[in-house]
Amino acid sequence: MSVSRWPAFLAGLLLLASGCHGGMVRVPGGEFLMGSADPVAPTNEMPRHAVELDAFHIDIHEVTNARFKEFLDETGYVPDDPTDFLAHWKQGRPPEGLVDHPVVYVSYDDAVAFAGWAGRRLPTEQEWERSATWDPADEKKRRFPWGPGEDPARAQVQSDGTAPAGHH
Repeated sequence: MSVSRWPAFLAGLLLLASGCHGGMVRVPGGEFLMGSADPVAPTNEMPRHAVELDAFHIDIHEVTNARFKEFLDETGYVPDDPTDFLAHWKQGRPPEGLVDHPVVYVSYDDAVAFAGWAGRRLPTEQEWERSATWDPADEKKRRFPWGPGEDPARAQVQSDGTAPAGHH
């Protein structure tokens, strides 16, 4: 699996099948519309279709470099494919000033290993989309968790850096 610089899809958001721990939020179950009806949306987002999910819990914040370092220190984990694994870390440590930023440069397999160590699992595509785009109050899909448009005060948009976990 390829390495990703974007943490939200991998180690960034973890789930528990039942029960809630600190730092998690419950996402109610139910039906929602997954995918896009926008004709310019990527083809893998079409067609829009109904999906039924059970309630689940998801982490509020991304997994930080500090937490991922704890995992490495406690387990001695070594990736199957070390190509670009934590490419920005030096001598097994995250860069100074980025300890509280989301971990990046991890593969899907690395994220699965971390999730198992943390007693959690990664979200399914359906769970991720519901938690990121569905507004249970209005029972409508939103383009972004806060509404229709990009908002640099709410997300790291148009940037190749990261912000501290929980910053937005």
